[in-house]
Amino acid sequence: MYESHRLQDGDHFTKDDMMYSCKVNGDQTDFIPFACIQKEENGASIERRVGCSWVEGRGSEAFEYTCKDGGSNKVSKVQMQCVYRAPQGVFKLQPGCVQLAESIAVGCLQDTSSGNLRIETYSADKIDRLPGLRRC
Repeated sequence: MYESHRLQDGDHFTKDDMMYSCKVNGDQTDFIPFACIQKEENGASIERRVGCSWVEGRGSEAFEYTCKDGGSNKVSKVQMQCVYRAPQGVFKLQPGCVQLAESIAVGCLQDTSSGNLRIETYSADKIDRLPGLRRC
């Protein structure tokens, strides 16, 4: 049973941005994680297998994610880099990096407490004086 639904061997369900498969072996039931869920801007969800990467986000700020095998019967959706969408193109930045995007400096920072990435923009003339960021 999962959330009052009777599952059969091979059934799939989603919980917390992860997809699981129900495995029944006699009296033993296991939920095996096998994929992450990508959220599209239009609200659609896409199944992404372990090892896949994709970009997710709205407007000019997005992030590249990878679905990783976390061991111990778990998969995780991990932010890998920042993606800044500008009129002149798309900029992919590793954590700790800053680049010029026409008239602004765009940095990719990693929050020390949560581990989540965030995008910050700065005046272009400050690009070489931003603590914790380097040109990449």
